[in-house]
Amino acid sequence: MATLKQIAQEAGCSVGVASVVLNRARGNIGVSAAMRRRVEQAAATLGYEGNFAASALKRQSTRTLGLYVAPRSGGGLGAGSFEDRMLHGIEQACVANEYDLLIVNMSVERDPE
Repeated sequence: MATLKQIAQEAGCSVGVASVVLNRARGNIGVSAAMRRRVEQAAATLGYEGNFAASALKRQSTRTLGLYVAPRSGGGLGAGSFEDRMLHGIEQACVANEYDLLIVNMSVERDPE
């Protein structure tokens, strides 16, 4: 697997710039669109795969939300229902803010143990 140093060399930038691009750092980071493309291309060429566990440990956040959904008596979530629209809104907000969403259907027939 490629390292940040190798990607930076391939893209012609510093390790810091490569890190900012690959970790999708937020804030006032001045990396041009052209440089972003070069770093992303170098990462793809070298077969770079980010380490989710290491990234989560460093930022002390997994950026993952879990949602338990219990079906209402009389049926599940119908298309266009309040619950369906609410879940869709939660999903859109997660995507917009780069969070992963885990939805678990808590069936009343299941033993919670």
